[in-house]
Amino acid sequence: MDFNNTDVLSLIFLRNIVTNLVALSIFCYVIFFRRYHDKEAATTFALFNITLFAIVTIVIRTNLGIAIGFGLFALLSIVRLRSEAIKMLHLSYFFGSLSLAVINAVGVTDYLLVIICNLLILLGAWIINHPNILPNSENLEIILGGKNLNFISNEAEIREKIKEFCGIDATTLNIVTVDVARKKVVVNITYTKHNGDTT
Repeated sequence: MDFNNTDVLSLIFLRNIVTNLVALSIFCYVIFFRRYHDKEAATTFALFNITLFAIVTIVIRTNLGIAIGFGLFALLSIVRLRSEAIKMLHLSYFFGSLSLAVINAVGVTDYLLVIICNLLILLGAWIINHPNILPNSENLEIILGGKNLNFISNEAEIREKIKEFCGIDATTLNIVTVDVARKKVVVNITYTKHNGDTT
């Protein structure tokens, strides 16, 4: 059976779709969602991956040129700047999902290389942040308040308040927002979650 160029390109495109969907399912559901149970983030990763896969596929197969690629990354930068603060961990998974889309959409002829790159990202996401590899730390946003906000300049006092109200020893903390009118402070903290903790 003879195949013309159109048939070959169609088969490669189908192969790329299947590869991307399989990798995306493992990345978003098996690795991320089952570990963090964050439906919103998992959905965001998946939709950005699928959208970018479609855009890169069109750019590669037409004469739109590299300018479209730069425009796309500029658009992503605008979205990032105008969106709410993203946790660094979520940002890492976000770029992982985008990387999978690009790797699987560009049409690399060496399919073994494509598989290796996919596995590299999947294994990296699975192993590096595995609870048996690194301490089981958790990230929380806590709202603190009081008659005045003088305590925000004293990290030790912030830690004392967190310990008093939540019973948590924060390993790291970062002030996210300060609402002077309502006398409230949003603090993002990281703490080590021990077995039996339900916080």
